[in-house]
Amino acid sequence: MNKLPLIFVSLGLSLFVVACGNSSSSSDSVSSDTSGSTSNSTKSYQNETWFSLSAQACATDNDALYINNGFELVNQKSDDLSCTIYEGDDELVYSIRWVGSDFDRDGVNDTFTYDLRVEGFSGSTYSYSETAGESSMTELGEPAAPTTWIDDEDDSSSVWDVEDGNGTGLSAGQSLRFTIENAEASVSGYNADFNGFNYIEVMETDGGREHTHIRGEGTDLDSASFDTSTSTYSFDDVDEFVITGSGDYYSTKTWGITNIQFSFSITNPDLVTVWDVMDYSRYGIGPMYGDVYPEEETARQELFPEFSWDTMPRWLAVRNSEAYTDEQIETIANNYQLVMLEKANKAGFDTIDEGIKDTASRLKAINPDIKIIFYWNTQIHYTGYSSDDEYEENVEEWSTLNDDGSIYMFKDLYYWYDESVEGLRDWWIDFPVTVVSDENIDGVFIDKMPEAAVDPLFIDGEPVTDYIDMINTLWGSMPEDKLLMGNNLRGERDYGSRAAMEILDGSYLERWAFTYDDWELPEQTTADAISISIQLMREALAQGKFINFQTSPWTDEEVPDNYDDKLVYMEEYVDFPLAVFLIAAEENAFFSYQLSVDAKTSTASVWDSSYIDELTRNLGEPLGDPVKEGYIYTRSYEYVDVWLDLEAEEAVLTWRDEALSAD
Repeated sequence: MNKLPLIFVSLGLSLFVVACGNSSSSSDSVSSDTSGSTSNSTKSYQNETWFSLSAQACATDNDALYINNGFELVNQKSDDLSCTIYEGDDELVYSIRWVGSDFDRDGVNDTFTYDLRVEGFSGSTYSYSETAGESSMTELGEPAAPTTWIDDEDDSSSVWDVEDGNGTGLSAGQSLRFTIENAEASVSGYNADFNGFNYIEVMETDGGREHTHIRGEGTDLDSASFDTSTSTYSFDDVDEFVITGSGDYYSTKTWGITNIQFSFSITNPDLVTVWDVMDYSRYGIGPMYGDVYPEEETARQELFPEFSWDTMPRWLAVRNSEAYTDEQIETIANNYQLVMLEKANKAGFDTIDEGIKDTASRLKAINPDIKIIFYWNTQIHYTGYSSDDEYEENVEEWSTLNDDGSIYMFKDLYYWYDESVEGLRDWWIDFPVTVVSDENIDGVFIDKMPEAAVDPLFIDGEPVTDYIDMINTLWGSMPEDKLLMGNNLRGERDYGSRAAMEILDGSYLERWAFTYDDWELPEQTTADAISISIQLMREALAQGKFINFQTSPWTDEEVPDNYDDKLVYMEEYVDFPLAVFLIAAEENAFFSYQLSVDAKTSTASVWDSSYIDELTRNLGEPLGDPVKEGYIYTRSYEYVDVWLDLEAEEAVLTWRDEALSAD
């Protein structure tokens, strides 16, 4: 089933539908349309809209019905969203109408409508097994009235169940069937295709435990049992969803469905589908991303690392408490366009900043164009800098405290900054500005940035937090010819931490496969997480920022102990992370692939991957934008074709014969 573009709908305490496209906030400056045309008449956008609907939707004006169109969350108080319900003898039909999305981007909002039909049955034939894939529900029972139960103490809690007189909830042998009908978009030439149900939330109605159910119809079905007040289940897309109660520990203490999720695609099949990298509506967390941040100024882009498509554009994070050998310096200078000199980088000197300055001068002597970035943490006080004495003099005032008034120690080793203290902020800003004044240091990298995951950054021109004030002041205090980059963009954080790109020249990306976990939102897969990371990178590059992509071998295999085996291990598992990079890459994207950042010779760690053939072959310019079909991405460069399947976690790089080593 083609999953892109989508409209996701989730019915229950939350029902999400998706329509990517909003008349007031959208951008189509970057897309996968390789024709070069910018006319809306030749493009079909990925249109996705998420609804959240509870069993009491249409009957109230509260949060029982939500829509998430990728840019905003709207409940049924909105004039753009309406709902009616028909109650039949054996069915409930919810009719939803949404007029808040512009599917074809012509400046006029379009109408999307559909019906959700809920049917009830009693006496279904079933066999329950706690083993996955070994249950069955071979015949639905007689039609029975589906009902809705609302908690008397909390009217935001409601479920669908089947009426039987034996208590509120689904009893053993009772089934609910959910189907979608009459999905239609008003815009000419566009289809509204249903993609399937894929998620539910269940809730007990009167306590109890060991609430069991079977999902589906037929044999080889999955089942589940839950003991908590609510529980959630994800499954492969199905055209209709059937769930059957298979017994409870207490027969009178049952449960019902409070949320069901499903998706639609709204596209024009006769037009080229455009991948808008500034539109996050495909994902349940879409509205959290907010407006796109401003483009990088051209003058600042001139400070970026030297970029070429000739071979893989690369960057490096590295540290060494000992002096770097001449061979190490030559390797770094000759193979990387940017190097971030990490913490614990004394390089044989008394302080880290001395070591970094000396290392930078040695690198610049070999390659004057290499960019050298100084590491500085925004929250953890790593020691070894020449500024330590001043911090120690103010440690109790500048550090975060425990509830009992004692100083909090991160990992029982390091102080944690208290950014609410102005003196701490001033000290934290002044030191990197002083270091970066060295002629061989080209910028500052700020690490540990979860506090930057806010949107907006400013209200009435004022930073929304002391932390943002600190970062913003550093941004404004840097010499004009120096760069500021951060460990910023992450799909696992609120808003993807996108807004902070306004006060950064570029972002480092690690943890790019980590999911965003929030019980109020649809469950996210690893494939979704990587998709969002690709989107975050492509958006940043489209906005003129630079990206440093950090990777390691993609495998569950343990890292070998022997150094030579580690080298082979690195070579064997490079294709997947490299394919992710090549799908995302545009000018000013740089790739790193390491087992460690520690270059101390005694550690025998693989910090440099320049020996890997794929990283030194001819690459050539991309021949077009990446093509995205569900979780499968493809793209061609002059010397390599890239195929990437995020669900299967597989990649194939097909190199042309001309892709000989650049050496």
